[in-house]
Parts: sequence; C-alpha cells; structure tokens
Amino acid sequence: MKKTVLIGLLVLAMALSGCGGQTGEEVTPEALPDVFSSVVSASGEVVPLHRATLASELGGQIVAIGVKEGDTVEAGQVLLQLDAADLVQAVAQAEAALSAAQAQLARVKAGARPEEIAAAEGAVAAAEAQLAAAQANLSAAQAELARVQAGARPEEITIAEISVERAQTAKEMAERLYELIAYRPGAEVSEAAFNAKLAAHDLDLAKAQLNLLKAGATAQELALAQAQVRAAEAQVRAAEAAVTQARAQLDLLKAGASAEDIAISEAQVAQAQAALEAAKANLNKATLVAPFSGTVGAIYVREGEMITPGQPVIALGDLSTLHVETTDLYEVDVARVKVGQKADLTFEALPGRKLMGTVTYIAPMASVGEGGGTSYTLFIEFDDPGAAVSAGLRWGMTAFVDIIVEGD
Repeated sequence: MKKTVLIGLLVLAMALSGCGGQTGEEVTPEALPDVFSSVVSASGEVVPLHRATLASELGGQIVAIGVKEGDTVEAGQVLLQLDAADLVQAVAQAEAALSAAQAQLARVKAGARPEEIAAAEGAVAAAEAQLAAAQANLSAAQAELARVQAGARPEEITIAEISVERAQTAKEMAERLYELIAYRPGAEVSEAAFNAKLAAHDLDLAKAQLNLLKAGATAQELALAQAQVRAAEAQVRAAEAAVTQARAQLDLLKAGASAEDIAISEAQVAQAQAALEAAKANLNKATLVAPFSGTVGAIYVREGEMITPGQPVIALGDLSTLHVETTDLYEVDVARVKVGQKADLTFEALPGRKLMGTVTYIAPMASVGEGGGTSYTLFIEFDDPGAAVSAGLRWGMTAFVDIIVEGD
C-alpha cells in the first residue's frame, strides 16, 4: 500500500484517539500535520535511459552471433549475422547490370565507329545491287509476258514455215530412196525405212510448231508468265525495302545518337544504379549492428535459428545513464506531480541505501498499471549518476519512489 494512504490513516487514528480528549482541546484540521499531501509514492524499475530491443528487418537463418549477454559494445559493432548468400548474388547481378547500362550509354554518346559506318555503307551497296538484279529480273519477266500475250512474231512464223518446207523436202527424198532400194531384188531396206520414218516425224514436228506459233500462247503459258512477273515484282519491292533500311541505318550511324537516345540510356543507368543501391541495402540488413554504444542486456535467439522480420533478437542499453521509470503511479496522484520535483529513491535489492533524484518527464498518456488500473509513467533521473552506478544498481531492479510535493 502506498505511503500516502498509510500516513493518512495514522493521522486519522490519532485524531480519533483519546489523546485529544485528555487535554480537553478540540482537534481541528488546521492542527493536524500536513503529511497527507507532502509525498506521493510509487514503485518503479531501474532501466537505462537509452535502451532498445533490436530486431532484424529481414528474415532468415542466423549464421553468427558476435556478442554475449553482458558484453559492452560500440556503436556500429556487428551483433548478429544472417545468411546472405542470395543477397550477395543479387548485388553481383545488379553490379553487372549497371556496368552494361554504363557501357551502353558510353557507346551511344561516342557514336558509331569507322568500321561500323564502313559496314553500313557496304550493306547499302549490297542492297542496291540486289535491287538492280531484281529490277532486271522484273524487266525480263515483263518482256516474256508481253511476248506471250502478243503471240509469235512474223519472222518466227516465216522461220517455222521454212522449217516445214525443209522437212517436207527431206521426207520426199527419204521416200524416193526407200522406193529405189525396196524394188531391187534381195535389197536390204531397213535403214531406208527408218530414215523415211524419221523424216516423216520431223515433218510432223515442224508442222506442229508452225501451228502452235500461228495459234498463239496457251492459257497455261500465259498464267506462268504472269506468275513470273508477280514474283519478280515482289522481289523488287523487297529489294527496295532493304535499300531503304540500309540507307536509314547508315544515316543514323553518321548522324550519331539523338538526345532522346541519350536520355533513354541515362535513364537505364539511373535505374540500374537504383537497383544496385537497393540490393546493397538489403545485403546490409542481413548484418545487425549496434545503433549506439551500450551493454547487451539479453539475447533472445541462438545461432542456426530461423527468424522473421521484426522479431526481437537482442536487448541493448547504455548502463551509464540509468534512471527510474514508475510502474504504478495512478491518476489520483499524477496531477500533484510536476517536472523538477525531488524524489527519494530506495531499492529492494539495496536495503538502507537511499539516493536522490529529480522528476524529468511525465507521460502524456495513461497505460494499464500493475493492478489493472490506469497509471502514468514518470522518469526520475539520479542527481548523482555516478553514485547510482557505484551503488551497484542493475537494469531491471525494483525501486520505491517518494516524490516530495510540499507546497502543492
């Protein structure tokens, strides 16, 4: 029970006792000592003013814990290391991507090399040669189509007629030869008969050729000639497109990179740089370091364990700046406390030892106290911090606080 309540009950009991009746004097409130309102008492805990429960931003397996409980560490000292093999690989990939982006930007800014321009000029010349060949093929196909559509020329028909006449004469000579031989007694006529048949065949062939020329082209010949023209036209169009593309590439190389191309390459470099920085930041998160100098109060994990992001792993505090934080200062008393008021501090672990302190902070918001009621947290700093350390106070010890509120 708080000292305020005990003192109040004691005073009330004295007032109601027979002491006042023995003197015959009436006890008035003004005659009672003003002890009821001179002290506000509470319990508290000795804790470092600067302390933190540390956690990793990343999850993963713990491969090393570099400290043990009670160790004094400096700001930036490694406390815990997670497995970072994948993160190291991610950094290497990001570095390679940045190097590639920077090389591309340098190439864009430098423009085309002489050998690239020469190769582009060669490509233009080759494309133009292919175009010329395609155009020649087209001209030949168009001429053939025109010839087929126009039919045989007069001179072709005259030549064919002459061929028929010659074949007719040859046939007649072969037939006479056959007759001369055939009517001789015992003559061999097989060779003469063969020559006669051959001459007749040549005559028939010559007549057929003449008839074909006179009749004009067939539908099949006309369709074939038209297909050849269409194919040649397609080859010309493809060759023209190739020439256009080759010339555009050559002009682009000669003109150098545009402002837009440079801007795109610069943006790619910036993006790769940001990705690298993000990968390095993730890699750094795999190593937990001390945010300030202090003492390791507790370690909540072990090597080899898997942890999740935000899981508490180490408690760290600066034991050179111990103070007391109340745990059960209820709302009926907090209104009487002000920053700057003095307090007597005693400790359950140090009987008979009392230190002086000063109220330096009053929480603006209530919390749930030990008994389930509403309480407020006060900070009481030791007037002599060195004396607190030399007295052997430790993190977590129970303290009893008597705040002097006289003149309230």
